[in-house]
Amino acid sequence: MAIFAKSDKHMALIILLATSSRCAVYKPPHLNDETFEKKISNYPLAFVMANQDNNTFCSDVLPRFRAAGQMFQNKCQFIVINVEDSPQIISKYNITHFPSLFVFRKGKLITEYSDIKNTTHIVKYLRRITGNPVSQLNTDTEAYDFINSHPVSVILAGDNEMDESILEKFTTVAKELFDYVPFAYAAEPSSYGQLGFDVLPAIKIHRVADDTIIDVDMENLSNIDVFKSYLLANIKPNYRMKDGILFREFVDDNRYKLICLLDPTKKSSMKSMHLAMRAAVTRYGNIFTYGYANIKDMVPLAIEIGFSSTKEPCWAFINFSKSGSLINKFFLPEGTDVSPDLLIRFGDNFLTNYNILPIKSEEDDSEGPGPLRKLVGKTFKNAIGNVIHDIVMLLSCGKEEDIKTAMTTVNAVAMEFQKQKVNSVLFYYINIELNELPGLEKLDLQKPAIVFWPAGKERKPMMLPDDYDPGQLMKIVKSQAKTNPKVKIPSKFDLGSLEL
Repeated sequence: MAIFAKSDKHMALIILLATSSRCAVYKPPHLNDETFEKKISNYPLAFVMANQDNNTFCSDVLPRFRAAGQMFQNKCQFIVINVEDSPQIISKYNITHFPSLFVFRKGKLITEYSDIKNTTHIVKYLRRITGNPVSQLNTDTEAYDFINSHPVSVILAGDNEMDESILEKFTTVAKELFDYVPFAYAAEPSSYGQLGFDVLPAIKIHRVADDTIIDVDMENLSNIDVFKSYLLANIKPNYRMKDGILFREFVDDNRYKLICLLDPTKKSSMKSMHLAMRAAVTRYGNIFTYGYANIKDMVPLAIEIGFSSTKEPCWAFINFSKSGSLINKFFLPEGTDVSPDLLIRFGDNFLTNYNILPIKSEEDDSEGPGPLRKLVGKTFKNAIGNVIHDIVMLLSCGKEEDIKTAMTTVNAVAMEFQKQKVNSVLFYYINIELNELPGLEKLDLQKPAIVFWPAGKERKPMMLPDDYDPGQLMKIVKSQAKTNPKVKIPSKFDLGSLEL
């Protein structure tokens, strides 16, 4: 008894320390506008979560993000930024969805993490991008497991007679792009046979997410830049499976959504869904956004749409308000065996009843010269739906000389905001002769015009005079902006030279 009494205090201390160690929660550092740029370049690899207070999706993801950080903190720096104290960072990287996860390498944004946002998937992703850029597939089981554990993957198949330079070039590209998509080399008959390779060497893009396989022309590999561009243009699925967190992309997109709720463990259901969904994507293009989800994960939504959630599949066109409430729905009876023809008839009927027409839009939606970003019809509505920023937009039309003058003026102001590191005001331009402006009243313009949207949920556009010089334009933007940009109006602007 005396021994126990003497050691009791020490045992209690040991138990207390052990308990504290087990209960300690890893908390990634929170950076803000003042600290982010200074520190992010110090980390070889950083995984950043854009967070928003009082956001249910963020509250769900943050503990999973921390748990992944606990497991991976020796190989990757986890960081949290809050929209409330990082508005400039949020603006600089054009972050509009919360939560969003991003990969940075040595201070440079590489890509947004787009897979399921739980601890298991995050750790699996980080394990991949910190390992060998090209996985070796030696058996049929390895090949099957690899493509089915990634929504998209790029596979090279070859045998002993393959030119070594092919694998070298493939590996070079993989080192640059493996943050975006996993790469693998199938070098054994059992592995490339499992993946359907008949001719060697060959490269395929496997998109399990939308059940698509793309044969890559081997000539593309002769030019590494061409090969990279081809991959980046083809690795994004037309639709994919959504979990509860990824579903927020649907909520934030202004377009109607074609959704299928089903049991993904049933091969027949998945096969029918892919056939019908591909037909819809081919028919309607960017009129809608598309996705599917496990009906067991979406019972509240299924019931809100009008399904009992006891039968599958469940097909519907739906849309949400800005707050995330379901506002419109158009659905087939649950359990309907949907063929491609039936879905197209259903879609055409929906378009007729809701008077939804395709948006006239250019395909090119590159950012444009300098800080002046280009919009097209299909990206216009999402851009002006961003209520946390003030927006200056040049509506381009008329004579080329007038367009260039107006573009030079707006770009000069945009460059000045960028130079002074003020990111709360966004600058865009859009060709209104080639693109529709959904949500904006039809304008009868013969020459370029400048429109200003102040930040805030009740924003209303205002037309600015079209004869302003850069100083006058910057002065009125500064006075009207709701974000109170701290900018100084210079006596001289850099007019630069634009190649339009």
